[in-house]
Amino acid sequence: MATSLQETQTQARKSAIWYTLAVFFTKGLGFITIPLFTRIMTTGEFGLFNNFAAWQIILTAVCGLEAYATVNRARLDYHGRELQEYQFTMLTSGMALTFFLAILLWVMPSVPETVTELDRRYLWAMVAYLFFSPAFTMFQSLQRVQYHYRLSASLTFTSSLIATLLAVWLVVTLPDALWGRILGQYVPFTLLGAAFYIWYGLTGGRFRLSLLRYGIVLCIPLVISALGSQLLLLGCRIVTQHLCGADEVAYLSLATTLANIVLILTTALSGAWAPFFFDCLEAQDEARAARVFSLFAWGVGILVVAAMFLTPELVQILGGSSYQSTIWLGPSFLGTAFFSMVASQFISLETYHKDVRLGGLLTLGIGVLNLFLCWGAIVLLGFYAVGYVGVLSNVLLIAGHRVIVRRFTGRSVLSLRTWGIPGLLVLVAMPLCVGLYSVQATIIRWLCCAGLLIIALFVIKRFMADRKA
Repeated sequence: MATSLQETQTQARKSAIWYTLAVFFTKGLGFITIPLFTRIMTTGEFGLFNNFAAWQIILTAVCGLEAYATVNRARLDYHGRELQEYQFTMLTSGMALTFFLAILLWVMPSVPETVTELDRRYLWAMVAYLFFSPAFTMFQSLQRVQYHYRLSASLTFTSSLIATLLAVWLVVTLPDALWGRILGQYVPFTLLGAAFYIWYGLTGGRFRLSLLRYGIVLCIPLVISALGSQLLLLGCRIVTQHLCGADEVAYLSLATTLANIVLILTTALSGAWAPFFFDCLEAQDEARAARVFSLFAWGVGILVVAAMFLTPELVQILGGSSYQSTIWLGPSFLGTAFFSMVASQFISLETYHKDVRLGGLLTLGIGVLNLFLCWGAIVLLGFYAVGYVGVLSNVLLIAGHRVIVRRFTGRSVLSLRTWGIPGLLVLVAMPLCVGLYSVQATIIRWLCCAGLLIIALFVIKRFMADRKA
């Protein structure tokens, strides 16, 4: 079994490298185009697009049932054609939910328009995306859990490249820049998802009620958890939309873009880490998983702090002088990204043990609490305090998950020992960076980044030494 896990770890490492390179290259194209979008689109249009993206993420979680997140667990219980049938069953169930959303938009369009503050044609584009894109996400998840990293990386690269280039062309050519951005960003994934849904229909096109019963037990808590996670991530934007204005939402959107630098890395690495994590748990080798996760946490922590030190430069590149106010939001949003990554790993552990109900309710409860905390922070402390609410909410979420996982596991892979020190580094760096921005200590910030590089090399060297031992 040890040899098998060693081979799995090698596959996971290759998968992480390929997928991370693909994601960073394609998302790098997205970051390169952000300065173009922020300069062609008004701050109001930029804010509305991010409002569209926020609702798309929330509704994708509901209509897609978060079924892709259960594939890693299901592949341990089902194999071959039966696993394909499971995915087709869950995709079909999700499409049924989207159908009800389409009926609502057709019969009472004013309701979703009022709730989302989006025009009807934008909402129809979202519905089309919700119908088919989960099939593409499901296929990608299948490739990652089977360590088919080359195919997964190729699909990620190709689809993202097409969407980015099409969005740029449409924003420049169409009179409505917002409409062009939405069409370019989402239509390619809609069409690709439709193609993969047909593929699932041909290879595992059989709806089975028994598979739905298996999946729904996992999916409903995960949907609840996803909604809570989105309230944590986007709650400050929702509250700001109502208490402030479009400009402040645009500043928050750019701060979220900074955080996405970290989230892209964690999403890419998690795609390779999660299957290996589950294989280690199945083999009862938590020590090996803990060592790998410790390196994961250190890498993300160092990236977060480095991005904090370089936030003024990143804001200038991405948004220009009109977005300079985003600088003061950067450290807190980046810190939130780190603790959100840690919290998501607890959800993954609970998914393995098929015990996600309490975790889902906890995440939703903290998400709702986050809305009230954001409201209080803006009213009492001002607009720039909302990012620190996100940090606090995610720390509370981690504490709650630690209590939950102790019910079915003792000394967890996700113990404080694996991520505590990089987490402390992130907490210390937030006020430090704000102070350095205030006194315009550019040279000191750059020197700190150089110091982080030395720490990163030391951590990698120590990890490699532990592997040899």
